[in-house]
Amino acid sequence: MNTNEPKKKSIFIYIVEFAIGYLSVLGFLSVAFFDRLPETTNLLIVSLILTTIILGLAEKK
Repeated sequence: MNTNEPKKKSIFIYIVEFAIGYLSVLGFLSVAFFDRLPETTNLLIVSLILTTIILGLAEKK
């Protein structure tokens, strides 16, 4: 059990890092093409960022 738990946490960390990188790309695209993207896309990006933060806090507990 102890050998499997660190592997799961490392995989979760990789997923969070990938999500952060993906959100940073979306944020850059939203700034670069701000006029073309609808407001719902910006709200979606904010909700994804908040979800990532919540998942990170849940993993620390």
